[in-house]
Amino acid sequence: MQYLMPDQLAGLLQVYKDPERRLFVRVLSFTGCRVSEALMVTPRDLEAAERVLTLPALKLKTKGTKRV
Repeated sequence: MQYLMPDQLAGLLQVYKDPERRLFVRVLSFTGCRVSEALMVTPRDLEAAERVLTLPALKLKTKGTKRV
């Protein structure tokens, strides 16, 4: 598995000018979730006050959610 270094992430975010795409890249990089999991996120999955995002756990043996 390969991870982005902070300067690489900053460079990637500079490529995307659209706020929604930038947010998507940030969700992927900060949560470590899969693209398919991130695509299923809805606004109600975000608990902003607690800074928690509930993600569907699509690849677990027992389907459920994970909170990050």
